[in-house]
Amino acid sequence: MVAAGAVMELSIVAAGVVVALGAIWLSRGRGGVGAPDRAPAPDPFEQPVVHHVGPDRRRLARAPVARPVVVRRGLDEQRTFALDVSPGGVLLAGPSDLTVGEVLDVRLDLGEPVGGRGRVVRETADGCKGVAFEELPEDDRDRLERYVRAGAGAAGQPG
Repeated sequence: MVAAGAVMELSIVAAGVVVALGAIWLSRGRGGVGAPDRAPAPDPFEQPVVHHVGPDRRRLARAPVARPVVVRRGLDEQRTFALDVSPGGVLLAGPSDLTVGEVLDVRLDLGEPVGGRGRVVRETADGCKGVAFEELPEDDRDRLERYVRAGAGAAGQPG
């Protein structure tokens, strides 16, 4: 059951664009007695946050993806999605409680697991987290380079 005040997030990735939606669960209602509590009508002028994953000025080529990721901090494990990858890092759709400077283990599913230790280095305006790899096995780095070259070529980006 969802508790009142719980934050819910949804990120949709399509054609290199990420649409991130967030909501706060206001109430569980009255359990069938009377009408359930209702949220105010949405503001028709409020626009969803859109983050364009386009050409980049970073040194390493990146490729847009929508692949599952497991993030581990100590014994805590959370699942999210990668929005783009490079041999130097990954842009994550969440979790929302990651903070800049935090060190974590990242395991990305590219058909086979790839990953290592990284640090959250930035947060975008729409809540995505940029993680730079600090420790990445050489085999995983090679797999990421091949994946990015294949993805960048398919997207028409320099790779």
